[in-house]
Parts: sequence; structure tokens; C-alpha cells
Amino acid sequence: MDFSGADPGLGDEQHAFIRHHWSARGRGDAARAAWFDALVARGWSVPRWPVAHGGAGWDAAAQCRWAMETARAGAPEMDPVGTALVGPLLIAAGSRAQQAQLLPEIREARVRWCVALFPGLDPGLASGLAADPGASEATSRAGGAFDLCLSGTLEAVPGAAVAQRLLCAVGSDRLCLIDLTRPGVDRRTLTGLDGATDSATLTLDALAIDADRWLEIGADEALDRVAAIPGAWPLQAFRQRARLDALRAAAAQFVDADTTLLESPEFTVRLGQIEIDLLGLEALERRALAGQARGAWTPARAALVRVRQVELERALGVLTRDVLGYYSLPFPDSRLIDNEGPIGHDGALALVAQALARPGTPLDDVTGDYHHNTIARSLLGP
Repeated sequence: MDFSGADPGLGDEQHAFIRHHWSARGRGDAARAAWFDALVARGWSVPRWPVAHGGAGWDAAAQCRWAMETARAGAPEMDPVGTALVGPLLIAAGSRAQQAQLLPEIREARVRWCVALFPGLDPGLASGLAADPGASEATSRAGGAFDLCLSGTLEAVPGAAVAQRLLCAVGSDRLCLIDLTRPGVDRRTLTGLDGATDSATLTLDALAIDADRWLEIGADEALDRVAAIPGAWPLQAFRQRARLDALRAAAAQFVDADTTLLESPEFTVRLGQIEIDLLGLEALERRALAGQARGAWTPARAALVRVRQVELERALGVLTRDVLGYYSLPFPDSRLIDNEGPIGHDGALALVAQALARPGTPLDDVTGDYHHNTIARSLLGP
């Protein structure tokens, strides 16, 4: 990508920061925590947020360069639900008190968020999030605000097993900001097909939601307003390119009948198609950043970026399965009974399981069909 006109000093600083705080360290939970601490200390934890709320104030070139450098280094991302959805929502629609209390938690990586938006959940329904029949919804009124008391169950909420906060739609015109560490919240961890244990079923028992912990806005309107906030959608093309490069290297090791998978004409065509799509996504993301800077930005354009990102993510998932599927098969060893390990290629089994179980991204788990519906509305009208 062409970074002509960008500040070379900032580029050197970004590169040195990544090398010192991530590339030179080992891997694991401790290294991740140290990386996030370094980002917070430098003021780069949410670089694409507005400066008034902790953003770095980088132009489009600097944002793209940071995304490219971190992707190449394999540096972990901040919680995408908090930084790219909940934070921008609070910036767009939250009160000053909510912003002052909740944005620093996200910016400083002190909490993780999970989200239950679609379908809209009604306190009176038995399914999803249901109200306790004995509880009063409007328990107090002061200047039009009221408290909300919720009881019921939310099934299989992505990220809920490790999150401390929940953004939940209640009905069609209200969002609640729920502290999951409070008494009255029970969570049952679920194990996914890929062995992941971050989703959970949440049970709320007469949980009172204070008036300063809800937003009088529906889920669709909230996402429309979020789309206009810088940092509300992640730059994915560079991380997807890093994945494609890793798969290309793995395909060069896959030998069948003295020919590597990388030499297969059919496989070469598939790689070329994804490469073209990646080049298109890189250009689309950069145009999107420029459009935001000019104020020429609509929810439909934001939705188009997200849809293209998801399509590429799924294409890479299929490619992962095809390239690494062989390596994740049990090793044929007659001396073993039923506990054979995978043939080889470290990490192949986990990558294939993830590709099969989670074809999208964390944000796609919580936004449902919103992006496709937004594009349809822009073409066909309300």
C-alpha cells in the first residue's frame, strides 16, 4: 500500500513500538496483557476513536499503516465488541455520565463486553429476556427516566463467559447496559464445536437496571448512529492478508503425488480470486476512511465494508479447512487405539475447528442481518 504523504516519523515510531512491546516478547496471556498495558500507556489502545474520547488523531494513512504493521506482527487486537461497537455507541448516543463512567473501562482494557441485540428482546416475552411477572417495569420515575427490573434467560450469548458487561436490547426501542458482576446474574459456560468456552447462557434474577444504565434507542437506530463514528468498524484486510500468506506457506508443504497443493491449478485460481478480493477490500477500507474524514459517510457504506469483510473471512475459513484439513486428521498409528493426535502442522486442528465452527467474526455474532438489511433499504427504500 502506498503511504506517500504520510508522516515517516510516526511510521518509524509505530514500527519500533510494535517491535519492542510485542515482536520481542514471547506469546501467551502475560504477553497479551503487557501489550494491552503498553497500548493504554501510549494512548494507542483506541487510535481510531475521536480524539476527545482517547483516539490518537491519526489520518487514514497512519491508521492503515498501524493496521498493517500489527497484522504482520500478529499482535492481538483490543476487545472488538467494546472498542468497535459499544464504545462508539456510547460516543454517539450515551449521556456524558455514561461516557465518563464506561468509556475509560473500554479504553484501558479493564472490562470486556458482550452483546445481545437481535432479535429485539421484550421484557414481556417468555423467550429470550423475560420479565419477572411479579416485578414492576417502571419502579420509579424522575424527569421521564425509570428503572427496569429484569428476570429471565439469554441463551448462548457470544463472549458472555468472559465478559463483565452486557449490552442488551429490550423491546424495539431500548438498550440496557448491564453489569454482569452484580448479584442476580448467573452464567453457564458453553463449549463450542471448536472447543472454545467464551459463550454462555445468562440468567437474570430480578436484576434492577438503574435509569443511568439504559439508552432510549432501538438496536437498528443504534447501529446506524454507530456507523458514523470513527473506529466503529475494524480494518480487517491486513489481518486477512496475513492469514492468506500463512495458508499459502502451508499449501507449499502439502505434498500429494509429488505435487504440492500450491502447484495445483485449481488451488492457484482460488488463491488468485481471494487475492483480488483482498486488494479490493484494502481499497474499499481506505476509501471508507477518507469518506469518514470528509463526512461523506452513510450506514449503507459502512454496511458494505462489513459485508465484504465477512465474505472474505468466510472464504478464508473454507480455504483453511481445505489446506489444513489433512493435517488435522488423526495420525494413523496401529499401536494407538482411539487417542491418535493430528498428523502434524502445529495448530492445524484448532484452526480447522475454528473455521468450521465460526465462519464469521466476533462482531458478526452480535449484529445479525443488520448490514444486509441496511444495504437493501438503501437500494429499495424503507
